[in-house]
Amino acid sequence: MKVHYVNSFASGTQHKVFNGATLYMFAELFPAEVHVYSVPSSECFLKTIPNAGNVASWKRLWVCSINSLAGLGLRYVQSALCNVWVLLKAKPVDLVVYNFNNVFSSHVVDILCRCFRRNVLVFCHNELEYITNSGKHSSLQKKVLSRLTNSYFSVRRKQVAKGLRFVVLGGSILRNLRPVLSPEMAARFWAIDHPVTTSEKSVHHVEAGKGYVNIGTVGIVNYYKGASELVNVVKSVSPDSNVRFSIVGSVQGDVEPFRNAGITLPPNPSVPMPDSEFQRAVAALDFILLLYPHDTYRLMASGAVLDALRFEKPIIALRTDYFEYLFKKFGKFGYLANDTGELLHLIEHASELSRDFPFRSIAGQLSPQALLPELKKITSSFNYK
Repeated sequence: MKVHYVNSFASGTQHKVFNGATLYMFAELFPAEVHVYSVPSSECFLKTIPNAGNVASWKRLWVCSINSLAGLGLRYVQSALCNVWVLLKAKPVDLVVYNFNNVFSSHVVDILCRCFRRNVLVFCHNELEYITNSGKHSSLQKKVLSRLTNSYFSVRRKQVAKGLRFVVLGGSILRNLRPVLSPEMAARFWAIDHPVTTSEKSVHHVEAGKGYVNIGTVGIVNYYKGASELVNVVKSVSPDSNVRFSIVGSVQGDVEPFRNAGITLPPNPSVPMPDSEFQRAVAALDFILLLYPHDTYRLMASGAVLDALRFEKPIIALRTDYFEYLFKKFGKFGYLANDTGELLHLIEHASELSRDFPFRSIAGQLSPQALLPELKKITSSFNYK
């Protein structure tokens, strides 16, 4: 038996924590049986996982890494072709793991699984949100992804390959997903919580005596993630408060509204920050601000809220189903507001809020080691014959 771990889409440090953690988990469950297929720019950090010696082989996949609309479109197509190529190489006794659900290849992978009796495990991310929120996206790229996602995961789909499994990153996501899928498709879904690694301990210290509270967003800021709400919130905070706002990550769209609102931006806000700069900027925050609309993040996990655990920063956030799920299952690590009024009150009194939360205990429950039994249940559900 071989486990073919396929990283055909993420380049550089994209999905770094998730990809590194899941590869670690498969290398623990299947020592000397994991064969990694990865884009070169991600291979270097994948090789730094503690048990990289358990990996049997490393093979490179060549896909476009240009950060443009055309480059991204080409990457989706090349990634889909790589997914098909690895699947055709595999045998019925093998397991093919896709750490990213490329909907450009979903239909073909399903057909090949049925025709050649392949075992395939696909990890799902934000693409499932298109099932219920397709109307919120206006760009051509997202319209195409929405159409492909809804085409494959349609509630009318009655036939799904027996050897195909999908994994969502949280029990609340699985609960919300089942009503919008056909029973046949829903039966192929499993849940495991998004793993958290805490190797950045050296950057957790916050500058002392600075005289203000630094509150910032982490990751990508765009319309879907509450960009307009961020500007409104910053403008609504009393000028007498000792709060400063930052964006740690990148901005999709016009940056001027954020700059005009007095929000501190990274030097080049249109591109992702280098990993070392990102870590230093998160370390300087006192709170992480999350302004996702209430009806979002029902079918996907949030990397930003998990960064709060990695860097031991409490969150101030609008209440969403996913955040509430994490707080109830693992414990509180910040503050959830029911509406903007409550959120503003929390922000304006941020200097009085406790920052003492059991971050390490919660992160320990979400560590790759702690999640291994759940992954083993999923991999044991296949028929390796």
